[in-house]
Amino acid sequence: MFTPERATEMLPLLRIILRDALQLNHSIERQRDQIAGIDRLAERMDHPSYRDEVHDIRVTLADEEAKLEQCLLELTELGVTPHLPLNGIIDFPAIVNRQPACLCWSLGEDSVDYWHDPGQAPELRRPLPRKTLGTEKCL
Repeated sequence: MFTPERATEMLPLLRIILRDALQLNHSIERQRDQIAGIDRLAERMDHPSYRDEVHDIRVTLADEEAKLEQCLLELTELGVTPHLPLNGIIDFPAIVNRQPACLCWSLGEDSVDYWHDPGQAPELRRPLPRKTLGTEKCL
């Protein structure tokens, strides 16, 4: 289980992994679109150079898919869950108001300040309930 403070401490590493994953995901989508377009024209493109290009795209696509899977595995091994389809949002298992919850962070945010119920969409996230005790904040 994560606290907001512990989750926030992990953000420098998570930013690196998530940016890599988003970049790979974008590239993979672009290559899949290319292959789909080429496959629709396959009958007209029986030239060896076209086949070589398609082969190269498929090899690159497979390599990038494997790298993306590795990024997702790294996130999972760190105990967090990226929202899929990949959108730059990560959940951290936690307890909020004595109930299972997900702390929710989006790439670009400076700290982990939101939460939602398990299984809920990140659009439904809410600010964390906080009680101020001096300068310390706790759930």
